[in-house]
Amino acid sequence: MKKSRQKSVQRREEIAGSGGTPSSVAPLPLASLFMTTILISHLQIIPFTAPIITVVSAQEWPSFDSQEKDILYRVQYFLDGSNWFDPWTIDKDTDHCTYPGIVCDQDDQIVEIVLSNNNLVGSISSYIYTLPGLTTLNFSQNQITNGGWDGIDAILEEGALLSNIEVIDLGNNVLTSIDGIGKVATLKELHLPQNIIEFTIPEELYDLTSMEILDLSNNRISFTFSAQIEELTKLRELDVHGNAMTGTLPLDLFGNLVDLENLVLGQNKFTGTLPAEIGSLSNLREFDAQMNEIAGTIPTEIVFLSELTSLVLNGNSMVGTLVSELNAIAPLRKLHLQDQYLSGTVLAFEALHHLHDLDISANDISGSIPDNFMEAARQSEVITYPRIEIDLSSNEITGTIPAEFDDFVVLFLDLTDNRISGIPAVLCDDDDEFLDGLVGELTTNKCDAILCPPGTFSPVGRQDDVDSPCQPCPEATYFGTLECNSISVADSEILALRELYTATNGDLWDVKDNWMDYTKPICSWYGVTCTGGNIDNSSITEINLPDNNLDGIMTPLLFE
Repeated sequence: MKKSRQKSVQRREEIAGSGGTPSSVAPLPLASLFMTTILISHLQIIPFTAPIITVVSAQEWPSFDSQEKDILYRVQYFLDGSNWFDPWTIDKDTDHCTYPGIVCDQDDQIVEIVLSNNNLVGSISSYIYTLPGLTTLNFSQNQITNGGWDGIDAILEEGALLSNIEVIDLGNNVLTSIDGIGKVATLKELHLPQNIIEFTIPEELYDLTSMEILDLSNNRISFTFSAQIEELTKLRELDVHGNAMTGTLPLDLFGNLVDLENLVLGQNKFTGTLPAEIGSLSNLREFDAQMNEIAGTIPTEIVFLSELTSLVLNGNSMVGTLVSELNAIAPLRKLHLQDQYLSGTVLAFEALHHLHDLDISANDISGSIPDNFMEAARQSEVITYPRIEIDLSSNEITGTIPAEFDDFVVLFLDLTDNRISGIPAVLCDDDDEFLDGLVGELTTNKCDAILCPPGTFSPVGRQDDVDSPCQPCPEATYFGTLECNSISVADSEILALRELYTATNGDLWDVKDNWMDYTKPICSWYGVTCTGGNIDNSSITEINLPDNNLDGIMTPLLFE
């Protein structure tokens, strides 16, 4: 019986030491962590024959002067410590609290181990979870295949006590499973983004009722949540974006999660509508369900999210209008609703002091921009935010840009691909902080940094560089045209004239009749002679601008 008992103990420790996967090669510790021994494993009993004992590679484990060193040695061994960028040198003459990534308390107990991006390869030894003072484990950005949780049962059978670990970060590794995680009952934060965890979330995860932060983003999870998620009543942050989760948005399952602040469900395959139950998550600050297959309208119950600072729903198939309730969410800072089928007129958002990142582009929004558009944000931005970004591009917005936009101190505005008919001159002054300073940097045609004028275009709808002016396009009717399908003369000739005008301060020429007016043939521009006279855009033969106050450097495009 004594020999049989020893082999049983040894087998369990082999499983625990390698992170739960039995190995016929890797030797593992016996019950006494301070014992130097030779491992013998795999007792194979064949019916009607005598027992056969197979000796697997003999390994002597060194004996150290502390339990911590003994455990650290095994951790390093199973994670290919010889190839770590910053390895531990474990011996009796060193203090384990001085090892790279180790943080100890005043009693020399290890409380944190941080070895991110250190070339750790393999499985975590389950014994790491028996370090008595350990609260934080960060092995992110490595090549770890097993978190060691499925070996915890083996060490518990020998009477080991688990540490009160609260934070585990194994993000950006190669984990495929989290089986056994339910044994780490004290866990408050579990960070496992960018692994290859597949299929469903194991039920045992919902046993971790102390959990406050759960990040399973960018994995391969393909099923939705179990109803047991309501057991995680302390959950504050939940991030599962970048998976392949299906079904309708499971907001009805989150009713008990009253402390939930950040809910990130984006880039999955959720369907259905945004349910009214979202209004019950009264402490929600960040809600992200972008790039799913959500349809329907924005529910008016969203007004009950009085703590919401970020709402990201872009890339779905939502319809309807921009509900006025959005204007009542006072803390809102970020609102992304782009790339959908929203319609109606532009909501003013005049009461939102903190809104500084607004994107409602690529919808079917029409009408003009209200004069009080983002009025509260314009008044508070100097104190609160250094920059405001507004993207209203690719809609059906008409009219002129409100002159009140001059109140913005630092503004990046995109109104391209609409039906804008005018830009107030007050927006095109020498303000170095408007449109990333480009408006102030341009010496001529300053408004082009906001939108290319009628008769011109640009692939981005505006001049986005000092050396990349808007290009001629007679068919462009509105400000901010993105493409030009046909012009009657080579682009190079029209562009050359524009470059000449810009490079020689054309606004100060003595005579500049018709120049830069693309509604008229370039052959009618003052000083330009064409093969077909001045009635159409035929080929240019002469440019005569003597004594006309040209000042600058001639563009080489004239000679190409």
